[in-house]
Amino acid sequence: MGLPTLEWGWQRYPLESRGALRPFMRHYPLSSFPNKGLQNPIGPGLNLGLITYSIFSEGRFFGIFIMDRLDKPDKDFLVGMENMGNETVPLVSVSVITYNHEKYIRQCLDGILMQNVNFPYEVLVHDDASPDGTADIIREYEAKYPGIIKPIYQTENQHSQGKAASKFNWDRACGKYLAFCEGDDYWTDSAKLQRQVNFLERHPEYIATAHRVNVINERGETIDYPGYSDVVEHVYTIDEYFKPPFPGKLPSQLASLVMRNVFLTLDSHIQDLFYSCNALGDRRLSLLLVMMGDTYCFSEAMTTYRYITSEGASWSARVHGKNLSYVTYKQHLALQQFAYEAFGFELPAFTLYDTLPYAFLMVICQPSRSNFKILLDIAIDMPKKHLMMLYYLDRMPHYITRLVARIKTHLKMRDLW
Repeated sequence: MGLPTLEWGWQRYPLESRGALRPFMRHYPLSSFPNKGLQNPIGPGLNLGLITYSIFSEGRFFGIFIMDRLDKPDKDFLVGMENMGNETVPLVSVSVITYNHEKYIRQCLDGILMQNVNFPYEVLVHDDASPDGTADIIREYEAKYPGIIKPIYQTENQHSQGKAASKFNWDRACGKYLAFCEGDDYWTDSAKLQRQVNFLERHPEYIATAHRVNVINERGETIDYPGYSDVVEHVYTIDEYFKPPFPGKLPSQLASLVMRNVFLTLDSHIQDLFYSCNALGDRRLSLLLVMMGDTYCFSEAMTTYRYITSEGASWSARVHGKNLSYVTYKQHLALQQFAYEAFGFELPAFTLYDTLPYAFLMVICQPSRSNFKILLDIAIDMPKKHLMMLYYLDRMPHYITRLVARIKTHLKMRDLW
């Protein structure tokens, strides 16, 4: 008789699996899997036992709650920025990617440089040949903080050539931990970096930490943004990664994330697959993280994310108002290929299924030949169609609610509601 197994979607793994599949064996509520595809053939008693073991043996939430309150560094050990320039081995590498952020880059760098920490860190800045004054501002900070601000000034735009700007920073990051802040976002809490690093130092079982994020629009007004502004204190596991309606997202916005620098030791073949994966950088990174461990999320907001839709070269600005159903579908296909080739893991097909109903919603709310073609292309290309209808039947109440909400919004915009 073989080892008992847990069924994950349409794959099966031994309970004793470790290594790359370690996160799939986490002991958090296995019954919460969105399509009820995660079933324990041994029975509910084992689930209860595993959960009890997780809480009392590993002491996750009880110990974390107490220790986290001690995360603020003692004033005697705070290292001022003026005497960090001589440090040569940073504990943290902060990645800043920027393009045409002349209006925002000072606030971004100031938010990083105000951090009260008892360890050295470096700020890796990659300017992708900005035609505005972004590079000149970075040069000011480079001169003021030598040895800390470490920029790359591109003379030709790398993004337009299909190259990931993040790779230029991550390849040269030598810190034990990686933190992130794109040039139009900024950190707001001077204890953010110390608190997150302290947590990871005390809890080696976690791959990363994240937290709630304040979201503002281009006018500086605070807005609600699901998945960013509503993050609560919890552990982000692979269960949540697959949770509709936004499977594959990061535990919070990228600027909130501090993670172990897995690129220092990650197999070069997996790194090549990672960077060649034709999906948004955030989605690639999110999948890589859940393949390697869990992320602990804080409820406090320590970062501000600018949701800009009317200007600039940000993803939000480029795609605002567009039908992204087919793009999202292709990205999920690319992520499935990466997971299988890098880790030998087949992602559940339902990560693709939700793209079809949203394509249908776009046809209903914005009928056009192009939107109908997107719907048809996804329907024809969709794999594992024999399982698709069962999933849709299970999700039908959610789709009806979304459809009614979309129609109401559409009618209100036309003053018909």
